[in-house]
Amino acid sequence: MSPPRPHLALSGLALVALAAPAQALAASPPPRTLAVSAGYEGSLLIKLLDMRQRTRVTDQHFSTDVHVESSGAVSFIRRFDINAAAVGVFDHARPLPAAYVQHSLEGRKRSSRTLVWRAPSPVVDPLTQGLRLTATPLTSAPCPGVMPTTDGKQRYDLILNYAGPGALAQGQQGFGLTQPVQCRLDFRPVSGFKVNNAQGLRRFVQGDIRATFAKAPDAGVWVATDVSANTIVGGLHLRLTSLSIQGSRAAFEAAAPPKIQPQPPTRKSRRR
Repeated sequence: MSPPRPHLALSGLALVALAAPAQALAASPPPRTLAVSAGYEGSLLIKLLDMRQRTRVTDQHFSTDVHVESSGAVSFIRRFDINAAAVGVFDHARPLPAAYVQHSLEGRKRSSRTLVWRAPSPVVDPLTQGLRLTATPLTSAPCPGVMPTTDGKQRYDLILNYAGPGALAQGQQGFGLTQPVQCRLDFRPVSGFKVNNAQGLRRFVQGDIRATFAKAPDAGVWVATDVSANTIVGGLHLRLTSLSIQGSRAAFEAAAPPKIQPQPPTRKSRRR
């Protein structure tokens, strides 16, 4: 059985604005924005993939997208190319998804899926989960325990528990990040998986999977810097290689939108 293909995007944050009229009887505060763009490389003995992630928030609405593609020799063995995007709103600085779309190419197989949330749900898409980690207050580590997740086909739990201080790679030390911490990461399949994948990553991983996050103090958010594990064939890493941040978390810490009653997401899938 081949190692699991890298599908999940760890998260990022983006751009928010509150518009202010140039001349008004009651002046509004200047626009508050946050934009984060990050690049990652994944490797297992050799480089496997490139990942680019962007998120924008405007007027309490967010949009975040990720592109993951195979790299180097892997592209000749089994090419994969995944584009995913999510949109939603913030409720007391907590992202709530409205829709998630994913287009995937694996080998010659193409698939598309769409999730639409009519109201808040305990199960959300992987991009919104990543944004929730990024939005964790700097007074707490981004290790919240169980995170119920779905990509529209597979339902799984991401489990992150605090595991102590972390470290930044040499190339990450110029990004302005501080105080890295580690979370112990586990992946628990729930539904939508083939029988031979029911054990999740544990067939391939030796020891703990560790996810490292570091503070971006000027922006007031967390940034994922590394996911690493020892596997049966060598060390697996997804590592932050580029980072751009503008603005601060004040962009999404605004008055909450009206609440609505929770309902499950609806799903649309299409293959060709």
